[in-house]
Amino acid sequence: MNFINKYSETLKKGFSLIELLVVVAIIGVLAAIGIVGYQKYLESAKRNATISNAANFLKALAAEGTARSGGLATSVASCSPNSFSNDPTGSSYGLGSCFGDMVANMKNPYNLADTLVLEDGAITGQGQSGCTTVGHIAIWMNQSPVGAYNSSTNIQVAACLPNDDGNAILGPIQTVNGF
Repeated sequence: MNFINKYSETLKKGFSLIELLVVVAIIGVLAAIGIVGYQKYLESAKRNATISNAANFLKALAAEGTARSGGLATSVASCSPNSFSNDPTGSSYGLGSCFGDMVANMKNPYNLADTLVLEDGAITGQGQSGCTTVGHIAIWMNQSPVGAYNSSTNIQVAACLPNDDGNAILGPIQTVNGF
């Protein structure tokens, strides 16, 4: 009987308010650490997706150049000196443009509603000038004069990544020959 009485007294006791507050505080601290870690994970994933988009675009350029040098017709719109920067503002390449079809299925990981992820990264056509939108792919010719586009033209590609202020800066620059 003594054992049963002792057991029932233990069951009648509950948690004290202090114990509950300590448990809630510990859960709060763990949640705060988890949220910060998750935000860093998301930022890293977006950054890596942007770099991957730029690398995939570069591979598409190389494949297109190889196909054209072998005399194969492709479905990509014709690229000529006049169509390198075919947008009147010179800022983006849409579908049906010289390079826009190659990035037709790419999305901006920082803004999923943004479907034109390719932008003209050079103002003068001689060297880089930068990016305007985070998550885009900057493309420019390292060729003079502007529009002198041919198979020996170097096309340079870079991912537009955020800096500490959230503004777009050029990421790793990669080069492929024109076609």
